[in-house]
Amino acid sequence: SRAAAPPRRGNGGEETTASRGAVVARADALADTAPSGPASVAVVAVSGLDDVQARLGDAASEEVLAAVESALGRRPGASTRRLPAGELVLVLPGATVDEAEELLSRVQTDLRRTPPYPDARLSLCAGVSALPPGGSMRVALRHAELALWQARRTGDYAVVIATVDRDRPEA
Repeated sequence: SRAAAPPRRGNGGEETTASRGAVVARADALADTAPSGPASVAVVAVSGLDDVQARLGDAASEEVLAAVESALGRRPGASTRRLPAGELVLVLPGATVDEAEELLSRVQTDLRRTPPYPDARLSLCAGVSALPPGGSMRVALRHAELALWQARRTGDYAVVIATVDRDRPEA
């Protein structure tokens, strides 16, 4: 048996899991309209965002998040939603976990090559989960969250892929 990670807290002290209901409902709606093929869901965190906020303020950290969100949403059919702790949920109907990982890698490369602020040291960490046809978006989102937690433990740019049919995400 595996212990769950403690819930992260948002800016106002609320548990971020409390706000995930709306994200899961939207993700469920997207999954219902997805093609019969594979889909992927990712929970993405931007490392270094706290430093940008401390040095340059809320507007700068908002700009960074908006840039990452925009880059992730460029894939046709992609949908992104923000969570209170500054994490992003990415839903990719019709995409395999390998395609999701490729997209995250491209966004990471772009973020390092042309950061929104010249001296910002930004990096992505992400948990990615497969969503099989007819699978539960709630389960996929939970597995992606657990995989993100594992990715954060590995350091800069890390993507951990989980599957909905296993209890433990794997790298």
